[in-house]
Amino acid sequence: MEIRIPPHQGEGWGGDGNIWILLLVLSAWFGLFAPARTPQRIVARLNEAVLKIVRSPGIQAQFAALGADAVGNSPEEFAAFVRRDMERYARVVKLSGAKLD
Repeated sequence: MEIRIPPHQGEGWGGDGNIWILLLVLSAWFGLFAPARTPQRIVARLNEAVLKIVRSPGIQAQFAALGADAVGNSPEEFAAFVRRDMERYARVVKLSGAKLD
């Protein structure tokens, strides 16, 4: 997300004579992935087991002690989350002008 601070003339990072600030909120997350075409019954069974662990009071307490949230959701919700995150970071890379050498 880009926030432009109204004109402060002079040498600016924006290249347009104005200084502007980029605000980027980063987060870290962990997830469980399965190979493509894993049978749905296997995915469902893995998800059920992981949810049981993630939602247990002990795990919730350990994550809370680290200042983290233990989120358990469905495979579809996780896939949608990953897609949104990839789209967000694709925009950040494009805005940064970063290039592979």
